[in-house]
Amino acid sequence: MEIVFVCHGNYCRSPMAEFIMKHKLARAGISDVKVWSRALHTDEIGSDMYGKAKQTLTAHGIPFSRHTATLMTESDVARADAVVVMDGYNYRDAVRRYGNEKIVMLRWAEGIDDDVDDPWYTRDFERTYREIDSALGALADKLAGGAERNLQALFGK
Repeated sequence: MEIVFVCHGNYCRSPMAEFIMKHKLARAGISDVKVWSRALHTDEIGSDMYGKAKQTLTAHGIPFSRHTATLMTESDVARADAVVVMDGYNYRDAVRRYGNEKIVMLRWAEGIDDDVDDPWYTRDFERTYREIDSALGALADKLAGGAERNLQALFGK
């Protein structure tokens, strides 16, 4: 299974989700799920992950490597089994561009129909971390527990 995490600029939330999920998968011994992240907009293309996002991951013991913000393409959507967006704005934008058959919101994994707050605006990276970590904990538990690897089983869609 392949999952792409998507946010506005691939600068804060989606790279945080990518590295948190990689950590959770490694700890659970799950090696057949691949994850990466992308942007829906060009604002930060080519940039590394935002410094406050790195500091937050470090504070929680989440390893990460150099990240380059990258714009999502049709081939990314075709490759992914799930396109996981962070908020309603990105959900509507992604559905408009790519259709809705693979697009889900991250917090749906834990049965919550709400956004992951954008720390670029809230400046609360810790809250964003908690929201991402909680949703990814639910997703990793489903994967480790043998849930079918489809959108319905993992995200209720």
